[in-house]
Amino acid sequence: MKPLIVFVCCGMLIMFSMTNCTKSIQTIHDTVTLHKIDTVTILKTDTLNKTDTLYHGDTLTITLTLQPGPDEGQNTIVTSDLYAALNLNSNPDVYAGTWTYAAQGGGTGIGRTYLKFIGLDGMPDSATILSAKLSLYGISVGTAAPQGNSTGTDNSAWIKRLTTDWNPDSVTWNNKPTSTDINEMAVPASISVWNYNVLNLDITKLVDDLLNNNNYGFSLEGQDEEIYRSLSFASCKVADPTKRPKLVVVYEIYKHHG
Repeated sequence: MKPLIVFVCCGMLIMFSMTNCTKSIQTIHDTVTLHKIDTVTILKTDTLNKTDTLYHGDTLTITLTLQPGPDEGQNTIVTSDLYAALNLNSNPDVYAGTWTYAAQGGGTGIGRTYLKFIGLDGMPDSATILSAKLSLYGISVGTAAPQGNSTGTDNSAWIKRLTTDWNPDSVTWNNKPTSTDINEMAVPASISVWNYNVLNLDITKLVDDLLNNNNYGFSLEGQDEEIYRSLSFASCKVADPTKRPKLVVVYEIYKHHG
């Protein structure tokens, strides 16, 4: 049997294989790059300590929790009509909805939010996604939608995978990225005007598609982009780190043979 030894060091999970008969060390090029706020949990059917030895034929199950803050998080609102040519990256909300800009001298604007978890870029190519759960947390005061979540209308939304790239500092409605409906996931309509949480939304298929293509992130957009529908959540820019969008991915690294 060939043991697999795991070290967690300096924010990077690195795996080495060691051959007993020759005592030579062979590096397996599967690495997971972690960011400041990311965590990795290594799970087995029995307790795994830092000093335990994993043998070839074992499977690592890893939980990657991504909840980035302002320095690493990427989420930006775009809206049509009055703000179609403007970059709104400074807005602190995650928002999907359609409302009027009558007070500002505009017409009706559709709002969407683009989100990207750059921590996914460090996952190994050999990873098999077991689950991916997205949590969005409600707010008590709205900047994008001062009226809060709409009432009396269906404000449910979609989480979709983006198929083209975008820059949070320059994206606008006029140059917005494209998305696909494949494996889109419904975000349930709100049940309150404020502080509405959507927890553990299953976007496993979306994350699997993303990792098999390109990590351009996701779009949050209304299912029915008609007037007087709004749905808002906290963004990566809020001061409370527990309120920022959170993605928890559980994946396996397959056994290595040699």
